[in-house]
Amino acid sequence: MVNDLDSCLEKIAQNHPNNDQLQYLLYHASHWGFTLTLKSLMKKGLDVDKQLQVIRKKVITQTPYPDLKTYTIDKLEKKQSPLMVAAANGSFQSLDILLSSGANVNARDESGNTALIYACRGRCMDNTSEYVTLGNFDQPFITNNQIKCVEKLITAKADIDSKDKHGMTALMFCAKNGDTLLLEKILEYVPSREIRCSEGKTALLYACSKNTEPHALCVSLLLAKKSDINTKDFKGDSALMHSIDCNNLNAFLSLLRAGADAHAENEQGLTCLMHAAIKAEHTFSQELISRNVDVDNQDPNNTTALMIAAGSDCPVNVVTLLLTNGANPNLQNCKGETALMIAASLCKEDKVRAILSHGNKVDVNLKAANGMSSLKMARLSPAGNLESKDTIVSLLIGANAGE
Repeated sequence: MVNDLDSCLEKIAQNHPNNDQLQYLLYHASHWGFTLTLKSLMKKGLDVDKQLQVIRKKVITQTPYPDLKTYTIDKLEKKQSPLMVAAANGSFQSLDILLSSGANVNARDESGNTALIYACRGRCMDNTSEYVTLGNFDQPFITNNQIKCVEKLITAKADIDSKDKHGMTALMFCAKNGDTLLLEKILEYVPSREIRCSEGKTALLYACSKNTEPHALCVSLLLAKKSDINTKDFKGDSALMHSIDCNNLNAFLSLLRAGADAHAENEQGLTCLMHAAIKAEHTFSQELISRNVDVDNQDPNNTTALMIAAGSDCPVNVVTLLLTNGANPNLQNCKGETALMIAASLCKEDKVRAILSHGNKVDVNLKAANGMSSLKMARLSPAGNLESKDTIVSLLIGANAGE
């Protein structure tokens, strides 16, 4: 059927006198890979670099009841050249014909995207918005034609380090998507690995920002090419911190084995251990502690990793790990709060138990700057259910806590 349609369009291309309409046919033929039509259009002297804007029909499924209603909207595409369209859709034969006909391999659209960026941008791309998050994929679907398109564009002298208006390069998009095959192909041509986007992120930082095996593999590939392991974004977050924040243990371990700085701090004074105390599993903190990080390091607000763990959604065994490795439960932040106060005020029963189990090293009668004790905070806590609150109050009274 596709071949029949291509043949029909080829005849139209041969006989149609209106070059403006043929320009649109050139755009669509490049998109769908209608090679017979393209070859005929190339004989018409059309502008192979003309960027056009088209309207596509997009079916929207009504959620959360997809079977009840769907509707169609008109989606206005960005202006793109035929080469960009072919690259974005992995239409290798179209791309080959266009390049052979003199298409500008480094032409940019209004957002600074080149054909190479379109070829690598993959599922990060949506023409109605800049970036779209489509979930956590196990492995991006990459066709052999997409790899061939990237290789063809680079050998045709595409600027491999070209940036879009956000400073994103083709390599960054591959890393962001976890597209290991495309990333490996681009790395063969030695792109700059230390270019930063408008957020200060490099390809390595993007590879560390999602919790999938392909992203962990991208990290390994970039480290093998000597990417700067301790580079930080404009917030001061390192690759190690990004891997902790998204719970990508394999990427985290690869970075540590390669010599990442476990003692680094970001612009807010947060250490890697503090990042791990926010929501990461036990192994992250354990690995960092085994590298002799300071468990009592305090940020500018005098907050410690133990305080963060006491009030966060991290597992309770992180609190236990910190305490057994020397974390001081009696340190107070700028509000005078201890880890016990924080856990009690947030009705974290399991963490209150863990801290109290540390024995007489815990001063249960310390008071915050507002004069409140752990016991009073527990009584007045708006968090949790009544049963948990009563249990925490009983635990504190049993530990000789006073008002």
